[in-house]
Amino acid sequence: MTHDVIEIPTYWSTREMPTQKLYDHPTPITEEGTLGRLLASLTKIDSEILIFPVPLDVEERVGKIVKGYEDLDIKVFSSSDLARIREDLGNWGFPQNFIEQFKMSGYGRVRNMGLVAGAAMGADNLILLDDDVVVEDRDFIEKATEFIGKRRNGKIIGGIAGYYIDENNAYMLEERTPWWKHLWNKERKMNEAFRIIESRERLNDTTFAFGGNMVVNKALFKKVPFDPWISRGEDIDFMLNAKFFGFDFLLDSQLRVKHLPPKRHASYAAKMRQDIYRFMYQREKLRYYGISPSELDPYPGAFLKSDLGARAFITSMLLGIDALLRGDLSDVFAYMDNARSSLGEARKYAERNVKRYLKFQENWAKLMSHY
Repeated sequence: MTHDVIEIPTYWSTREMPTQKLYDHPTPITEEGTLGRLLASLTKIDSEILIFPVPLDVEERVGKIVKGYEDLDIKVFSSSDLARIREDLGNWGFPQNFIEQFKMSGYGRVRNMGLVAGAAMGADNLILLDDDVVVEDRDFIEKATEFIGKRRNGKIIGGIAGYYIDENNAYMLEERTPWWKHLWNKERKMNEAFRIIESRERLNDTTFAFGGNMVVNKALFKKVPFDPWISRGEDIDFMLNAKFFGFDFLLDSQLRVKHLPPKRHASYAAKMRQDIYRFMYQREKLRYYGISPSELDPYPGAFLKSDLGARAFITSMLLGIDALLRGDLSDVFAYMDNARSSLGEARKYAERNVKRYLKFQENWAKLMSHY
């Protein structure tokens, strides 16, 4: 019998901490949010649940939501939990620049807090769900843990990626093709990658993973952390790191959840800026790992090749023109900033931080030896 823990990060925005530029669609503190809907869908599932409020200032708000689900075995990660982890890191002699990465800010760091908390709980497997999904399959836990931790072709299956379906039970994304999008059509490339979901095989090699429906075995999370320095796409990046460090990371064609994000959307300029940094970062990491971007075709490989800077610059300029035609000057300046980022800032950021991640991984493995 394995010890499985469901982990749910829940992102919020307050007047003191407006997080709309950091996360895709954080819930305003004045709204109900989607967490309760997910918890309601888990009432028929027997598993420990650990919830991570982001930022930690909203832990009281999240606690009130959790009180409505007393039949579930739920714990809310708290400020005191974080303080205790950071105190342990200091007592164990880890350097301050390592300890500073343990905070509830940024997708990768939040995920890492989940890995540390799971290790402290003695979990064998962590089942990662985002708070805007719904679990409809009563056999979800059994499916999620059926293959994780076993061996395939001599490698441990360290990670299993599930996938999303939308409110219409479709897994393909809607493809919009405005005139400026020819070089930056992420949805089209993602849909090409999603065709593997149609496979008759349960387990398949994959180039993508969703952090909102993912299973991670202790063999993997005790050796490989999420990257604190990646702006978006920490899930695909984690899959890439897992493979580099010798683990298998596969897509399960039966492991699905319903993804029902709120209609609210972050600024496209902000999301694109994060994507520019993310793709530049992953491209630099591939170079360091000695992996060809074509191995990640069609997605994200299409955005990791030598023409990435040109794609990002031209698309940013076209978006700036589009914003000018719409009379939105704030967007014009935002897209000009993105164009500048694509010319060098994002590349410098990647070159500076990839080696930092590898040092972070070394210390991570040492940390996990304490659990």
